[in-house]
Amino acid sequence: MEQGLSRAAFEVSAGRCGDVCVRVAGEVDAAVAPVFRQRIVEAMETTDHDVIVDLAEVTFMDSSGLAVLAQARHECDGSTRDLLLARPSHPVTRLLEVTGLAGFFDLR
Repeated sequence: MEQGLSRAAFEVSAGRCGDVCVRVAGEVDAAVAPVFRQRIVEAMETTDHDVIVDLAEVTFMDSSGLAVLAQARHECDGSTRDLLLARPSHPVTRLLEVTGLAGFFDLR
């Protein structure tokens, strides 16, 4: 884990909200991207419905977190499900805008 990043700085959980939801809170960076990726993969494997990633409580996201989302979105192409980004926080929205990827994702 990177220096200065406590385990409490990042939380991810999965559950049902009609479709499958992955809720993320805190800082999403290279140190936690593998866990973030694993939760999304698990959610995708459990349903043929859309996977919703709730980003309302994300306080920071770097390119590692964005890469996880882009890979998951790409894996949904051609399937019966989609990856939906729900309630992206300001830091996530800003990252999507700066990278030009806001139109790549279905934002809710």
